Amino acid sequence: MAPSPELIPALLSVDDILAFSDAELANFMKSHRRLHGGYELPVDGWGKLSSVQRKRLARRLKAQERVLALSLATCSRPLDLDELDARLRNVSDRYGTSWQTRRQQYARSRITPPIDLEARARDLETEAYHDLLKDGGRPLYPISLLDCVLTDPEEYYETLRLWQHPRDPDSWRLFRRQLQRWQDFRKWQKDNRGLDDDDDSFAAYVEWIKREDAKDYTEAGYAKRLAEIEADPSCLQSEWDLQRAERERQRSSCRERDCDGFLDYAKAVKRRLARHNFTRPFQLMQDPKRQDKLTTWIEYLNFEYWWSDLYTDTVDRLEPHYDKSWQELVDSKVLRPHETKDFIRTDSSARQEQAEKDQAWNAVQRAKSEAGKIYTLTQQDPKRSHIPKSRRISMLKAATAKMNVAKDRLESVKRRSDRIRGFIRRTFDYEDAKKDAARHSILLQWVLGQVPLVEAEMTLSEANEAGRGRIKRRKRSRTTDDDQSGKRDSKRQKLKHWKSAPLSGNNIAVLTATGDSLTELHFGTVQSEVQCSQTASSAGRAVPNAFRVMSQGPRRSARIAAFRNASGTALAPRACGPILRPRSPKEPLRPLEDTRATMVERTHEKQSM
Repeated sequence: MAPSPELIPALLSVDDILAFSDAELANFMKSHRRLHGGYELPVDGWGKLSSVQRKRLARRLKAQERVLALSLATCSRPLDLDELDARLRNVSDRYGTSWQTRRQQYARSRITPPIDLEARARDLETEAYHDLLKDGGRPLYPISLLDCVLTDPEEYYETLRLWQHPRDPDSWRLFRRQLQRWQDFRKWQKDNRGLDDDDDSFAAYVEWIKREDAKDYTEAGYAKRLAEIEADPSCLQSEWDLQRAERERQRSSCRERDCDGFLDYAKAVKRRLARHNFTRPFQLMQDPKRQDKLTTWIEYLNFEYWWSDLYTDTVDRLEPHYDKSWQELVDSKVLRPHETKDFIRTDSSARQEQAEKDQAWNAVQRAKSEAGKIYTLTQQDPKRSHIPKSRRISMLKAATAKMNVAKDRLESVKRRSDRIRGFIRRTFDYEDAKKDAARHSILLQWVLGQVPLVEAEMTLSEANEAGRGRIKRRKRSRTTDDDQSGKRDSKRQKLKHWKSAPLSGNNIAVLTATGDSLTELHFGTVQSEVQCSQTASSAGRAVPNAFRVMSQGPRRSARIAAFRNASGTALAPRACGPILRPRSPKEPLRPLEDTRATMVERTHEKQSM
């Protein structure tokens, strides 16, 4: 069934799209926004673009999408290069273009090995994971589960939904989304402190493009691409100008309001967190690089609260307009009993609406065809006189009436569709803000739940540092005492003589403790009674002392207890393919939080001895 001509969007050549200015491209995207979010761009000739041109166009489209999102004070669906490629190809196929033929001809002209998209996705996610860790972020789940998530993201839906964008089906691209969010937060830190970006020069941008392109080319292809850039770096100027403009919009739009300097910003952060019942003490630093991990995470919590408040305020601001528009649609009497506010935005509603349009349009075409036949039979056929005139007139009137009824039906369906679509388009921002607010409330619970975990990790790190410091001080103290004590010199000589004996059997290391201080380190060796009688006796005396100290149990702080009780990771490890190998029965698998707790206990055992 062919769609009606009125319903087919005019296809533009991809060359026209490439020639668009930024303003023209933004207007084009706005005019082709989909009813249920995102963009569907009717473009012909996508397949003839080189990978470089496709990537450049995708960057421009993504940049404009972010600009449009900022101008609406709400986030819209990210525009993904792979999805864009698929959509543009789908548009070309849908409306009968020879895209496949052109693409085959183009593919034969290139010598490019096939791309393993799954491997590429795994590489990008792995890279984002490590970049996030390196910059102080907190990945949602262990990298060891990446293959499981890529293979079956639905199995991990409850966890992935924490970071899944409400209008983005690619839920498994989580680490890249987390990294992008964390990078936006880092920019937020600088913008609210009045700090400049590290290096936003054109030369730095060119170097970044070189690194990014290196990931997408074969060795020979990258050499050619690199030569093009180095021969004329100005080919990247327009992209850089667009990125700078976007950064300026971000700098002016995404920040705490009414703040004049860092002190005002620090107060605004505490006020916002207090409004959300987060009142624990903290102190921001003028230089964010000097902040500890806990303070930085609390500042990140405020960043996410800022976005949550923005979505909520947007919902409140647009709700009166939404209610008014809905009432106007109800009063128009075009809705059916089952068509609620939510239903008319579903795919089922869109399919039903399109089917009605197609049926009405086909009915008009059939009526026109039949009317044409009647006209020929009654007005042009040489044998028309065999039909009584009154009968011919009656046949013409009936055919005309049937055609008019079909046309009226089509117009009625189109008016009904236009009213419903008009309501949906006018309330895009409200619905998007509602979805963003709902999703963000879930994300905030995860961010808030990470606070005690970050604190416990800091406590553990500080304890380890303190333990190493005490050991160093004690070593220096023993060295000084040995220089002044002949008795200890004698002991040191005995120990040296004992160490010089060949070791065999099972080595034993025993820490002998007196009170809270470490006095001696004895090494025992299971040897013959004659060789090691003296050593075994010394070690035997040391063992009870050490066991008495350890039997008292480690000292634990409340923060470490919170760390043990909290969930260390949001995604519990599960058996999945070759990644997670089962352990032997003698070595049961311990949860991550138990492992961390053991580290805490060992640290405090060392402190208590």
